[in-house]
Amino acid sequence: MIAWAVAATALLLRNPLPFPDKGHRLFAVPNAAAQIVVLQLLSHAGVSLKYQFRTGPTVQSLLWDNTVVHLVDQDIAGRTGLTGSGISLPVPDPQRAAEEAIHALKSAGFDAECVGGFDDFLPPNHLTVVRSTAFVDWALVFRRHLLKMPKPQFINSGD
Repeated sequence: MIAWAVAATALLLRNPLPFPDKGHRLFAVPNAAAQIVVLQLLSHAGVSLKYQFRTGPTVQSLLWDNTVVHLVDQDIAGRTGLTGSGISLPVPDPQRAAEEAIHALKSAGFDAECVGGFDDFLPPNHLTVVRSTAFVDWALVFRRHLLKMPKPQFINSGD
């Protein structure tokens, strides 16, 4: 019984599993050198790397607090006008969630639109991005649960 309690506590504090998937916050960096130094600074402050992976045109560094230091390929960033900063939320139907968000934002008087350009590396309705005048330099990202997304290419793990 004590071993189970210790294991459960360890998983709550340092859960390496992709569930529960409550989403994450994405903070963009402009290039790989910036990503490296930002990760070093955060690690020195006690927020260390859980693992780093490549998915489509991004290199994502997931930290133990569920923050992501996000590097987006410059071609995609230029084509979509997105920096890579945002809030990523798991939903059963990303397209429907985006449409509902756009409706709510427009009803509140803001401009809002879906941003495309992700079909090259993801199946349909797996990730939908909403840009709005209600956000300053970030976007809402509606995506499928991590277990339903294509498997990423792991680059390395932290501690």
